[in-house]
Amino acid sequence: MSIDTSNSITKSFKSFFFGTFFSRISGLLRDVLTAFFFGASPHIAAFMVSYRFANLFRRLIGEASFQAGFVPHYENLRLEGSKKAAFFYRDLFFSVVVFLAVLITISQIALFTFSSSLADFSSNKEIISLTQIMLFGLIFICLYALNSSFLQCHRSYFLPSIAPIAFNLTWIFSCIAFRNLIDEKFVYVLAIAIVFAFFFQYFAMAFSSFKIISKDLKISEILKPKLFTADIKKRSEERRVGKECRS
Repeated sequence: MSIDTSNSITKSFKSFFFGTFFSRISGLLRDVLTAFFFGASPHIAAFMVSYRFANLFRRLIGEASFQAGFVPHYENLRLEGSKKAAFFYRDLFFSVVVFLAVLITISQIALFTFSSSLADFSSNKEIISLTQIMLFGLIFICLYALNSSFLQCHRSYFLPSIAPIAFNLTWIFSCIAFRNLIDEKFVYVLAIAIVFAFFFQYFAMAFSSFKIISKDLKISEILKPKLFTADIKKRSEERRVGKECRS
């Protein structure tokens, strides 16, 4: 291993470590403030259950799944040509948006149908209603995961690791700004704020990702994606088979 490579790895580790450290500190502050202002209210408990559902989709579709499927293939394409890799990122980005839009629509219909069969004041109905609101943030969760993998391929580690601060600060601001609301109303305000928080977390990296891809693709090329290409389907199938083999 060369000195330059060692220095590069050390620098990348420091960037990722400090970004993650500050993100975790802001997350701790977020949880402490939420507990301080609202305690163990049953409405807050319902909100946290709904938030867990949103994070379930995040774990199933985003984060590790994107890194495992995207990074190796994207790096191989970069060896063949940076423009070819940029086309793959563009097509995957827009395909993910369309797929998630359909998934969210189906989920909303299913949840609405199930919710209509419950009593008006059922705690389960409150959980479903909050979940329906936060589901809209699923698009931004997954785009954040995709952009995080994309930026890491281009040796940008600090921004993906510190971007969750934007999410945590939005949550913290909402707790402080709306702390005087009764819990029953506050949880719905916070659910809406969570959607914006997911957007800000994604937006924190959007410009950097666009700046990188615009070096290889013109605006007209970026805005003409090919959805669900054979390459994307092949990567998805290989990732699915790999999961089955590991299980």
